[in-house]
Amino acid sequence: MNRLPPLQNSISSPLRIAEIVLGESEGRLGLTICPGKKDLPRGWDRDLEKDLRAMRDWGASTVGQNRQLRGTIMIIASMQKTT
Repeated sequence: MNRLPPLQNSISSPLRIAEIVLGESEGRLGLTICPGKKDLPRGWDRDLEKDLRAMRDWGASTVGQNRQLRGTIMIIASMQKTT
């Protein structure tokens, strides 16, 4: 009997953003899974609004994606100066 994995959602597993600081005046680059990811057989049931709020709270000013990697990874940038 195949059991589905436990669901990961925006509350039980908040969006994590890996951050690369580009320089004091250049801003930051963030990498994360796609916001609002839905894939019930693989255990994903994320909330798009909550994930986008997390990206906004991180300071995202630009959002893009890379579909060449396995799965889709979001690339976000903040042009705010780092402290």
